[in-house]
Amino acid sequence: HNIGGVTVHSALGIIENDYEKRIDIEKLKATWEGVDYFFIDEISMVGCTMLSKISQRLSKAKSKPDLPFGGVNVICCGDFYQLQPVKDPPLYRRVECSVTAHSVLSSYAQSKLQGRMLWLLFKTVIFLTEQMRQQGDDNQLFRHVLSRLRVGKCTDADFVLLNSRLLIYSYSIV
Repeated sequence: HNIGGVTVHSALGIIENDYEKRIDIEKLKATWEGVDYFFIDEISMVGCTMLSKISQRLSKAKSKPDLPFGGVNVICCGDFYQLQPVKDPPLYRRVECSVTAHSVLSSYAQSKLQGRMLWLLFKTVIFLTEQMRQQGDDNQLFRHVLSRLRVGKCTDADFVLLNSRLLIYSYSIV
């Protein structure tokens, strides 16, 4: 919101059902003319098939079907300890597809594999280690609890502290 961003779906005219209006490809090309960078926040929620769709739409928008992401520089940020994609394999997980000698991969399986391969093209990773929220000495204990919680290493004391912060509301309808 602070930078005037939009969702990946609206930026690229990606639709999930036939009831939504399809974006005109010429309008998409006009929108992406002169754009060299695409910033994806919350990358943990983007799965393999979605990354494949993003690349396909950028390739159409830039009229460069042979280049991943249509030659657009893609910058991703996020925390893979947060939410995973819904009904889509996470980018960091191995993709399983069963193939027999006489079968062809379904378009969904191809999309999963393509998305995984696209993800493997990203070579530069920057890890941010400084905690920007919950700063100050009075929040030190809470920062440590959150650090253990995100990797599933909570102690009994952490459990007690987190439970002490629960608010229980009760109300009655008269």
